[in-house]
Amino acid sequence: MDKRQKILIVDDAEFNREILKEFLGEAYSYLEAENGIQAIRILEENPEIDLMLLDVNMPQMNGFEVLEWMNQLHWIDETPVIMILPKDLLMLCVKHMKWELQIISHVLLILLL
Repeated sequence: MDKRQKILIVDDAEFNREILKEFLGEAYSYLEAENGIQAIRILEENPEIDLMLLDVNMPQMNGFEVLEWMNQLHWIDETPVIMILPKDLLMLCVKHMKWELQIISHVLLILLL
C-alpha cells in the first residue's frame, strides 16, 4: 500500500500537470483531472486526498465552481486547496471570491508569473 500523501492536480493543460509533478518530486502520490467535473468525481472516490492544486481557468467546470461544490459538500474543510492562476487573473479571482469569505480561509492562491 502506498503511504505517500496524495495530491490531486487539476489543470486542463497536461504540460502544467507534468511540470507540477516534476517540481514536487516522487515523495507524493498523484491523481490528475483535466477539468472540474473530473476533479469532483475523483474527490468523491478518494476522500483521503491530502492536497488539491487547482487551476482557475478550465473548460466544463472552472476552479471557482469546484470550490463552490467543495464548500457545499463541506469538503473544503478537509482538503486544502492551492489555486494556480496567472497574475493577470488575480483581480478577477479576488473579486469573485469576496462574497465567499468562508472559502478564502481554506484556499491559497499561487501566481504564475
